[in-house]
Amino acid sequence: MRKAIGIDISGSSVKVAELAFSREGVQVVSFFNERLKEGEFSGEVVNVLREKIGHGKEVIYAIPARFAILRSAVVPFRDERKIDQIVKFEAERYLPFPAEEVVVDFYVIGPEAEGKRIMLVAVRRDFIEEHLSLLRKLGTKPEIVDLDSMALLNLLDEESGTFVLVDMGNETTSISIVSGGMPVLLRNIPKGGDSLTEALATAEEISWDEAEKKKIEQGFTISENMEAEPGVFGETLTSIVSEINYTISAFSLQKVDSRVEKIVLSGGGAKLDNLPDFLKEKLGLDVVRIDSLRGISHNLDENSVSDIRGCGDVAIGLALRGLKCRKTEVAVNLKKGMAEAPVGRKILIQSLILISIIVLLCFSVAFARLHPKRVSLSNLERQIGEMVEETFPGESLGKRSALEIISIFRRRVEESKKRYSGSGAFSALEALRALSLTIPSDMGVEVTDMRLNENLIQLEGEASSFETFEELKRELSSSDYFDDVRVDKADSSRGKVSFRLEFIYNES
Repeated sequence: MRKAIGIDISGSSVKVAELAFSREGVQVVSFFNERLKEGEFSGEVVNVLREKIGHGKEVIYAIPARFAILRSAVVPFRDERKIDQIVKFEAERYLPFPAEEVVVDFYVIGPEAEGKRIMLVAVRRDFIEEHLSLLRKLGTKPEIVDLDSMALLNLLDEESGTFVLVDMGNETTSISIVSGGMPVLLRNIPKGGDSLTEALATAEEISWDEAEKKKIEQGFTISENMEAEPGVFGETLTSIVSEINYTISAFSLQKVDSRVEKIVLSGGGAKLDNLPDFLKEKLGLDVVRIDSLRGISHNLDENSVSDIRGCGDVAIGLALRGLKCRKTEVAVNLKKGMAEAPVGRKILIQSLILISIIVLLCFSVAFARLHPKRVSLSNLERQIGEMVEETFPGESLGKRSALEIISIFRRRVEESKKRYSGSGAFSALEALRALSLTIPSDMGVEVTDMRLNENLIQLEGEASSFETFEELKRELSSSDYFDDVRVDKADSSRGKVSFRLEFIYNES
């Protein structure tokens, strides 16, 4: 029997669902909803959650979708493993933050002529770390970090067709267009169940607590004459409907060949008595509510079942993902990106050609000194001269002896060392030698710059492709000479990949 725990933390409460999967199907093991005072985790709430969840349990958690950035992009690959390798660099063009400040994942929307269209999902790294730190305080081990709106897809069985998924929480309403089982458009508006509670309290001149109690126990009733006298409550609800209509219109302009077929409601704020009928009348679409217990057995009392159907959709959806018992095409996991060290800078390289030439030059000079024949020496002088001129373009060497050429080479190497060396205890030549022993000479890489700062090496250059770039990174990472290989930059332009790499020279 497999078990999984889903945790949904909103501004007002924490919902925890534990499900089990066996031959008999999926069953609810437990569900509880802990209210938060003013959105804060008190020591008392932490202790209660620790006791109920159990120490060391792996959990699936969701970041509120309003804190995520989603961008559609086309990448020149069909293999998802290759897309995964370059997605962080691709995302940089679409995000308002530096790449090192965000965690990025993706899911595939569909094929394109030149590759695949993907949806980039990005969340600020510090925001995720703040939430993971809270989960660790609860004694849990976060296994997957999803988005709340995407967790709801595990509750649906619509694998084809197009519909609007409206998740009305306490503070915000998430509006997703789902087509073919995956979100293709996502918007969030800063109005939700609390907005309606406040509007109800104003309209009926009752306190917030009384309005909230009425919402929980009785639900709202949309009056038949709301058109004539909408009041504050009606205006708030109508503004949410307008946002849903705007999202549908925006999608229709992008996808003229796709038609939205219905609206699917979720969230505690969507439990108004006549809301489906109201939306159907306003938008002309069929409206259904998510049933978070569809196909799931339980031994819960009526209050617990009502609680789950009132606010447990996301927690149940997260636990279902952990069980892996329902197929979904969207499998975002932002925890995966947190396991990587922050990419403080990005990948680039520079000295491979220079390194290879220096090694060949040293070998040629040694060979020339030992070779007894003048003809061979003359050939070596010519080859050395050509390599030096290629390595250090500038004045022609003309007809010079091998010793003169070597003297010129040494002088230019010293000039290069002054340019590229840092203040550390090892020289540029030592670094170049280590690189020449590490990287194959036939790799399609052109080095444009190298800098040394103590034991830190920074290389810049161009690779013929992302595959070559990844191969270069693997060679450096597996070398005994270098540690902590990090990407500082990797951009694709003019058919090549410009990069900057940063790594530590291991003198031991």
